[in-house]
Amino acid sequence: MQVRNLIPTLAISSVLIFGLAGTGCSLKALDVPQAEGASMPSQVATTYDEWQFDLSPFAQEQYGSEPSWSVVSGGGTIEGTEYVRTFNTTGLYPVRVRAEYPSGQTADSTFDVLVQSGVLAVVQRGNDLFIYDGDEGGLTEMASGGPSPLNYRAQLPNGWFVYERLGGSSTDLFVYDMVSSFEVGPSLSLNTVYAGHSASSVLLYEQGSASETGLYAWHPDGPWSENVAWRAGMHNRNPVVSDSEVVYFEYGNNGQPDLYFWNYGDQDPTTAFSSDFPEEIKTAVPGGGVVFSTNNPFTLEDDLFYYRKHNGSYTVGGDLAPGVQALDMTYQGQLSGGMVVFSTTAFLGDEDLYLWSPFGLNTAAIATGPSVERFVGLSPDDRVLYSVGTAPGNEDLRLYHHTSQTNSVVASSPDNELFEAFLPNSDVIFAVESASGRQLKRFNVVTSSVDVIAEAPGEDFELADVLSNGTVVYTRTGASPGLYVWDPVEGTSTFVAGAGSAFKGDAGGGNFVFTQDSGVQTHLVMWDSNASQLVAITQTDEQEQFECVFTNGTVLFSRVVAPSVTSDLFKWNNEDGEEIRLTAGTVDHSVVTVIHGAP
Repeated sequence: MQVRNLIPTLAISSVLIFGLAGTGCSLKALDVPQAEGASMPSQVATTYDEWQFDLSPFAQEQYGSEPSWSVVSGGGTIEGTEYVRTFNTTGLYPVRVRAEYPSGQTADSTFDVLVQSGVLAVVQRGNDLFIYDGDEGGLTEMASGGPSPLNYRAQLPNGWFVYERLGGSSTDLFVYDMVSSFEVGPSLSLNTVYAGHSASSVLLYEQGSASETGLYAWHPDGPWSENVAWRAGMHNRNPVVSDSEVVYFEYGNNGQPDLYFWNYGDQDPTTAFSSDFPEEIKTAVPGGGVVFSTNNPFTLEDDLFYYRKHNGSYTVGGDLAPGVQALDMTYQGQLSGGMVVFSTTAFLGDEDLYLWSPFGLNTAAIATGPSVERFVGLSPDDRVLYSVGTAPGNEDLRLYHHTSQTNSVVASSPDNELFEAFLPNSDVIFAVESASGRQLKRFNVVTSSVDVIAEAPGEDFELADVLSNGTVVYTRTGASPGLYVWDPVEGTSTFVAGAGSAFKGDAGGGNFVFTQDSGVQTHLVMWDSNASQLVAITQTDEQEQFECVFTNGTVLFSRVVAPSVTSDLFKWNNEDGEEIRLTAGTVDHSVVTVIHGAP
């Protein structure tokens, strides 16, 4: 493993575009100095996304007019004052542009675009970690673990990868920046583990032993670390970073943590909230605050609070009647705008649902009837789905829209209705369970009507997945068992494959990958939605194991090829239908996660 402990190379640290948090402007003039104050914040560039860069802030003010721009080298085009390009692979791209003024004067400038995220997958090869480029099809070593296993943890917003090395006596933490790896924090024979990160790619990590742990912040623009919190015998846990870059965390000992906060660059952490009971962070909310709970171990009652730095703490649901505030409160979820869904539970088990705003500190009732109302989920457009227990073994479904403060009946019958999934447009897929079988239905949020997806007496239908284009994939048992797709626009079902078929992955555009088990071998097949036909990916005498699928139609799978006893990776692309072997090693290969390749 190549380990680097100092500053990244100048070519990378002096540029900005994707992946470099905390750096300055990305355009550096070579022939003519930049205009006073010309700078640009960090931008994100990923493969397959059109990337635009406004050049106008870098025009020279002393010339008194706007220039016309052109690309000298490096590819891409100019649209007005925007440099436009779509990157198909990861890497470092140097670009040279020219500004030409009406006076005839010109100035050339260069900038680098660092694309560190795209159609990628993290691959485990024994104890080692690799990155697979879904476009180029190559494997790049992230790090070699040698005798110590490596554990992938996360990708930072700047594109760098975080992983841990699991040694015999301790765990060490590393970052890989697509060039080389470097260790985060001194080892000191202590456990150093990933704990989270901020939007600016500051990495939080914990270091310590069973008797005590400290919390630290690692900055990529150096790199360098600073202490967040450490005291002898104390432990920290569950750090979260607010949108104002304030770090909130639980800090204490003997199972009695209090709520603390810390700003980057502060000398010491500050107590935000302390009580006789344990505090537990639930979520960060917009505006720089957090919602947390306190638990009374004697009454088993949780209370919910909201805290924002320098603004103090507030009771969630504090405008409700005292009798309601005295009930056990449970955090359930958060709308995209920051409003918090929570439930209350009475001593005899009655549950109600509420919506609380951290901005107006006011509460709206979602459902407070005599029945048990339970939170189920949040739709893509922020509707709250909940169930209503009308009788033992019978739950109905309701949908609450916070803008109009209205409830819609999704499903109500003598049978039991169960939520399955949301469509991209927030329509609800649900199941109806009865003695005569299991049905699948769709609730249309625009018309408030219900469509039958699949039903047949004595048969059961199970949801497999909702594809990115809204197509529903489901399985059927009974007279015609197998895998089916349902078109939400046409309202029609299509048979895909028979019994023994199992959905595996969304390939985009209504296509998907599934396995067919013959009882002897498992084969991989793709459903081509455009042609409404099956495309064989691989059919051999070995067992094929699905690993992942990318939006460009590439499928990765693994299998053991005799006489080897370990699994190797293979790829197949829907465009050419060609199977290519990627590895031929003596250890197992598998995909840990897809970074930016899923639909």
